[in-house]
This record gives sequence, C-alpha cells and structure tokens, in this order.
Amino acid sequence: MIVGMPRTTSSHSLVPEAEFMRRMATSADALAKAVADGKLFFVTRDGRKLYPGFFIGQSSDDRRHLGEVTRLLAGVDDLAKWLFFTTPKGSLGAQTPLAALKERRFAAVRRTAEGFAQR
Repeated sequence: MIVGMPRTTSSHSLVPEAEFMRRMATSADALAKAVADGKLFFVTRDGRKLYPGFFIGQSSDDRRHLGEVTRLLAGVDDLAKWLFFTTPKGSLGAQTPLAALKERRFAAVRRTAEGFAQR
C-alpha cells in the first residue's frame, strides 16, 4: 500500500511504472502514448509514477472501456481519477465505477464520469 493513500484491494492498488509495464507486457513508448491519448493516467507519489492496477489483466475490450471513461475525466486531477474509479457512487447504486463496468453498465458509468468531470 502507498503511504498516505486510502486502503485498497490489490486490483485497486497503484503500481510502480516498471512493474506496470512488465505486467501489461508493454513498452515505455506505448505507455507514454496511452497517457498522451488520455486513455491511461498515473499518480505521482514521492517523484514516482504509479499506475492503476485495475488496468492489469483486463481484456482489450475492458481496457478500451476504462480508457473511454478515463478520457471523459480529462482535466480532473489524476488522484481524483483513481478515486473516481475506486469509490462507490450513489448514481451507480453504491457500486464503484469499476464494479459497474464489470457488469457492462457502460452508459451509466459514462454519465457518472461526465458529471464528476463537470464538478
């Protein structure tokens, strides 16, 4: 667990960049492109880039949906993005956006993300 961060389950953890690249089997260039395209984000803690563990092990379709929602959160602080995905939302019936995405509730998560981004 990262000091100063809320407790999380392993899928909600923040993963150091090198470990994230290894577990995602991706290159630094591909990672940088995904961040530049707004499909992925990282949280900086103590000068280190930490990536959301919930992207790891997802199918390409699930990563695409995560990326679409992440793009809707453009302009939102990166830690707030992570908290958005990992915190239950009333608009999703007290589920986290991650849980709602697993249930294929894409439209509801997109609406919730759009509202969150407008705050």
